[in-house]
Amino acid sequence: MHRLNELLLPSSHHNSPENRRDPLARIFRAVRQYHHEGLSFVRDWEAFRLGLLAFDLEALVKNHPDALRQLRRDYRRTTFNEYFGWRHEVRAAAMFTQHGISFQKTEAPDFEIHTPFDGSTAECAAVNVAHSLEGKDLIYKLTSALVRKASKPYASKSAILLVDYTNVLFTSVLNRRPLSQDEINDAVASTFRQSPFGAVLATALVADVKARRFLMGGFSEISHDAPDSVRGVFEKLELSGPRDVTYTVPFTI
Repeated sequence: MHRLNELLLPSSHHNSPENRRDPLARIFRAVRQYHHEGLSFVRDWEAFRLGLLAFDLEALVKNHPDALRQLRRDYRRTTFNEYFGWRHEVRAAAMFTQHGISFQKTEAPDFEIHTPFDGSTAECAAVNVAHSLEGKDLIYKLTSALVRKASKPYASKSAILLVDYTNVLFTSVLNRRPLSQDEINDAVASTFRQSPFGAVLATALVADVKARRFLMGGFSEISHDAPDSVRGVFEKLELSGPRDVTYTVPFTI
C-alpha cells in the first residue's frame, strides 16, 4: 500500500492510502472489510490485482518514466468509476514496455506505437459491471463496450483494441453462474470481426480454484487485412491466437 502511494502521489501527499478519498483508498478499505467478513476469495482476488498494479507501475518507473508521469497525472483526476479504465491503461503501458515496444501515451486513441511499428495505435476498453447482472446480460455488457469503441473515429485496421473483462468474470463468479472462457472468446471474436479494428487482445484475471492460483487469461485475434505494423506488434507480444499467461499466487477458499 505504501509503495503504491509513493508511485502515484507527490511527496506532499504521502499519507496513508486509507485516509484519502481516492479510488485506491476505497479498494484498500474494501479489502480490509472482506478480510473481517471472512470473504477470503474476494479479498485475495482484489489484493492480488493491487499487487499486479504495483508490479506494472514499477516496470514503468524503470523503463518508461514519461508514460508513468502522464498516468500519475491522469490518476489524480480519476473517479472510482473511471479507475478501472485507468488501471487497464497502466497494464497496457507496462505490457508494451516489458516487450520492448516503443510508444507514446496519448488520448483518443490511448497509445501511439513507434518505430518499427509506426502508424499503429492501441485503444483500451475496461468493462466494469454491476453485481446484479448475470449470464447473457454480462456478455451484452462486454460486447457493447467493444461496439462503442468501434464507433470512434480512431477505430481502423491500424488500431489494436485492448479489452479488460476481469470484472465480467468476477461478477459471474460472485453470482454463482461463472461464464466459461469459450463463451467470452466467442462473444469477443464475433463482435471484433464486425468492427474496423485490425486486432483485439482481451484479457482478464481469473481464479483456478482447484489449483489454488490466479491466472491471467487472454484471447487475441488479428484481422486478415490488418497492416504489417499491427502484425508486427502482435509478433512482438508473442500473440497469434487464444493465449493464457499464468501468474501463480496462493489463495484461500
